[in-house]
Amino acid sequence: MKKVLASFICLFALSCEKPGNDPVSNSIEGSGIEFKDGIAVFNDMETFLSTSEKIGALNGKDYDEWSEKNKFYSRYTEYREEIGKKTISEINLRPEGSLIKNEKGGYFQLNSVNSNYARITNKDGLVMIGGSTYQFTYSEIKKIDGTSQSSISSLLNSKTAADYQRNRIMSSEVKVVSSTDPNARTFDESVVVERKTQQGPDISGDAFWNWYLDATLEIRGYSLPGCAICPTPTPGGYIYRYTAVVELFYYSDGLIDKDKETPERFELAWTYVRHHPPLAENQGETITGSYTESGVNTVLRTISDGGKILSYDIEAKALDDRFNETLKTSGTRIIRTQ
Repeated sequence: MKKVLASFICLFALSCEKPGNDPVSNSIEGSGIEFKDGIAVFNDMETFLSTSEKIGALNGKDYDEWSEKNKFYSRYTEYREEIGKKTISEINLRPEGSLIKNEKGGYFQLNSVNSNYARITNKDGLVMIGGSTYQFTYSEIKKIDGTSQSSISSLLNSKTAADYQRNRIMSSEVKVVSSTDPNARTFDESVVVERKTQQGPDISGDAFWNWYLDATLEIRGYSLPGCAICPTPTPGGYIYRYTAVVELFYYSDGLIDKDKETPERFELAWTYVRHHPPLAENQGETITGSYTESGVNTVLRTISDGGKILSYDIEAKALDDRFNETLKTSGTRIIRTQ
């Protein structure tokens, strides 16, 4: 099958350009990132947040070049290595590593708040910001003052509330999904997190094998401990950032085997309405974007990290030309209206 490595990024309503001319890619150099013993170091939270979006916008090839150039092995790199294996066994996964099993849902997932943070934290989820060390996982964000090996050891080894108090560790819970909503439209505004998985149609025409796209959207709520530039916490202690992550797989699914396949390309396009002050709570700005990548068997893309998402319309596709050399599309659309 002919493979064409052509990708483009269109982030937050900016015009799309070829990767070689992308100002996002070019602006990462000199953006204030340093590295200490394999951990990324940022002077302040503002630089960390803005850089996470820039690096999160890179396609897979450009990200690999950036990480290799800086000799940086991230949580995202380990995740891709693990999720790309033909067979994934929980017993063979690194404990508390980059790929973990969701015990309630039974699926494997990235052990980080979102893919943007996973790209700039090391394999243990660590990053240094303004003289403190943070750890990002799927369910929690922890912070300890200091960047010494002793501070890092205390952060990694503290598991209980008593440990946190003794070592002066701040933490905040990531609001994770407790159940799967099969519906394409959600009305319950009290739900902080949504997770929706939808399949595209079979494109093979084979009686025993189905080839299809599998797309998942998950929206999570979280706060950043010790973030001076974040909104002031409410009396309950939480002001949430909301992160929306889309994960795409392309499967060949037979009577016995189910394998991840590499299509000709993945295509992703989104439109959503996101709240931001000083707008009223039920009002927001409309944000659109798109992403295309070839030569990969999965796409994990953070499409939003900021205010509450009021509505969304996400279209995902996997295009494959291996069937009679005719380019066919398995696609699905995930929608929530206001």
